[in-house]
Amino acid sequence: MLNSRYDEIRQQKNPPYLKAGAGFGNVSLTSSAFSVSCTPDETDILKGIDALYGEIARVYQHGFTEPELERAVSRYYSIMENSFKEKDNAYSLSYTEEYTRNFIEDEYIPGIEYEFRLFEEAVRDISLENINSQAEKYISDNNRIVILSAPEKEAYMCRMKRSLKKSFQKFWKEL
Repeated sequence: MLNSRYDEIRQQKNPPYLKAGAGFGNVSLTSSAFSVSCTPDETDILKGIDALYGEIARVYQHGFTEPELERAVSRYYSIMENSFKEKDNAYSLSYTEEYTRNFIEDEYIPGIEYEFRLFEEAVRDISLENINSQAEKYISDNNRIVILSAPEKEAYMCRMKRSLKKSFQKFWKEL
């Protein structure tokens, strides 16, 4: 749902970033993390970073809305339904990835039929209150890692470091 917000911002006239995204996933075999990324316009780095963190702050303070949840469920339902309908035409790469996750991460391989039925049952229990309660779990000042990818221009790197520091300070004051 956060990525949908980022996409909406990116589609505006003169967006603050070229792309932005958020997700939760494995960083190693034993740990996972909530991560956000942004490719700000080189001419206004702080604007892009502020927009990235601004949306996170809004989620933290106000949560998501019921229409956002409905759109997310509908979008995911469509993906699951399509996977179920196309199960006989699935690419071998998807099976390879699934077997790899099973071996490395001990992830189950129940099959799309079971996954689709399970999704249909589980989606009934998803509430906006439950989704919104997760923000505090993922957004914390004591467990962050900043990875900076930028052009190797000394002046740009100095601006980027200052921008990041200012943006972080502003972000944590707002929360």
